[in-house]
Amino acid sequence: MRVTLVFTTTTSPVSQAIRWVTGSRVSHVAIGLSWEDVPVIVEATTGGVKNSPRVLWAKDHILVAEYTFKPSVVVDLSEAIATIGAAYDYVGLAGYLVVLLGRRLGRKLKNPLASEKAMVCSEFVLCLNKEKTIPEWKDLDPEATTPEDLFRICEKAVVDNVVTSSFAVCLP
Repeated sequence: MRVTLVFTTTTSPVSQAIRWVTGSRVSHVAIGLSWEDVPVIVEATTGGVKNSPRVLWAKDHILVAEYTFKPSVVVDLSEAIATIGAAYDYVGLAGYLVVLLGRRLGRKLKNPLASEKAMVCSEFVLCLNKEKTIPEWKDLDPEATTPEDLFRICEKAVVDNVVTSSFAVCLP
C-alpha cells in the first residue's frame, strides 16, 4: 500500500496566519492512501481526526507537494487510522507560538498548551513513526513539530534519496 505525506495550504485566514508565523509555503500536512481502491485523505483538522474521499477534500485544498515513504509505514498506519474521531487540539495550536518564539530566540521550548487527548495535523502524521522506521523523524517532538518542519525534512530527504516525490497526483 502506498502511503503519502500530503502538504497543502488554503486561502483561509487561519492557513494564511500559519504560513506567516512559520514562514512556510505549507499550512497543513495529511496522510494520503487508498482505501478499498478509493483515494482518501486522513488528517487532523478542524473538527478532529477524520478521513475524506480525496476528490472532495481536494476542492478546499491547494496541493504544494506530496512525498511517498520508502520505508513501510503500514504497521503504524493502523494506529493512525485508529485515532479517527479524536479531537483537534485548538488550544495546542496556540501553544505553537511559544515554540516558534523559542526557536527565534535559539531555545528549544515545549508547547505549554498541548493536549494529551487531541492533536494538530503534524502531530497526527507523526503517528506513522511509532515503530521508528523513519530515521529523520527520530528526534522530533510531536507537540512542537510544524507542517513546515516535516516539509523541509521531506525536501532534504529527496536530495538524500530517503523518500521520492510522488507525481501521481496533479491538482489543477
